[in-house]
Amino acid sequence: MSKAYLENFWDTEQKNVLFVLMPFHKKLDKKFKAINTIAKKVGLECAERIDRNLTSDLIPNKILYNIANSKFLLFDLSDDPKHYSCKQINGSVLYELGMARAIREESDMLIIRDKKSKSTIPFNIQQLPRHELDETLNGLERLLRDALENQQWHKGKRVRATAEKLDMYPFMLKNIINEHYRNIPEGEPDHFYHIPSTDLFTQLSINRLLDFGILRLGTGKQATELSYNWTPFGRAVLKSLNIEKKPKTQ
Repeated sequence: MSKAYLENFWDTEQKNVLFVLMPFHKKLDKKFKAINTIAKKVGLECAERIDRNLTSDLIPNKILYNIANSKFLLFDLSDDPKHYSCKQINGSVLYELGMARAIREESDMLIIRDKKSKSTIPFNIQQLPRHELDETLNGLERLLRDALENQQWHKGKRVRATAEKLDMYPFMLKNIINEHYRNIPEGEPDHFYHIPSTDLFTQLSINRLLDFGILRLGTGKQATELSYNWTPFGRAVLKSLNIEKKPKTQ
């Protein structure tokens, strides 16, 4: 994971969508609509794919962004309709699968393939789990539902890398995490506000958490009131360090 990639494409909140990587072809529109319906059934907001109308210079960045920040990824390695006569998998989808494997966990993605496909799967990905489905996509809903239940963001590559860095500052960050996260009962608001008299040591610690993406700036009840909010990514990092909130009070 390069520093440039993290800075340009990672967000601290995942989009609750299924990002579908498949060829651009009108013959696949019906298939995508069926996938979108299934995605909604399993609790995702929708399925998304790259709009063929985007300008070519925007497509790579859009793909990278969605690979990094979508809750779940679906790769279709069926025969590419554009190469019907020679039966081959779309090269771009294979390339995107490689990128996803580098930055996401295996549990964050599914690979599907039409049972009727005749193309040869490249040797270096033949061993990856894949699911052959018929034209009705029978079984995809169950596969997605099970996969989402087993997803563990706090064990992801980026979360682990950040947790390792954070673990290098235990004394600097301990008071902030204990006071404003660990000791707040589950279900109660845990954002906190800027205190003008905050000492330099504490402010440096807060700034460090902001740099990591564990905290984000927000506003309180009044527009001029600055607050610090734990991000979903930050919560995953703390969970990976076994830092849990107090049980909800009765």
